[in-house]
Amino acid sequence: MNDILEMAQNLGQAIADSEEMKVFHEMEKIFYEDEEAQRVMNEYEAERAKMTVKAKETGMTPESLKLFQSEMKKSMDKLMANKTVKEYLEAKSNFNDIIKKVNSIISFCIQGEEQELASEGGCSGNCGSCGGCH
Repeated sequence: MNDILEMAQNLGQAIADSEEMKVFHEMEKIFYEDEEAQRVMNEYEAERAKMTVKAKETGMTPESLKLFQSEMKKSMDKLMANKTVKEYLEAKSNFNDIIKKVNSIISFCIQGEEQELASEGGCSGNCGSCGGCH
């Protein structure tokens, strides 16, 4: 048991020391200090929440779903036009990918099958390839 905990501690330290973690922390600091990045992120979140509520209230027809996706794409494009936001979300996605791969490897070793952690409905954090949020 102590061997397992020691290996877990070593793995945690290796992740903390990884380039992906360092870049993510650096971009996170820049992102939270950038007032413009905060403003566009808050606008995006407000717009997403408003559209989600509207979609739930009115129900989704194929036409309204297409409109919802189009509006979300416009909102996402506007968000990703901010260099700081884009770099922050990319760094976050890269770090999350490492964590997902580590979890997949551990699951494979325990269960004997690879787990699909970023399956349908999962959010990678990289909104650039997303067709619409939740």
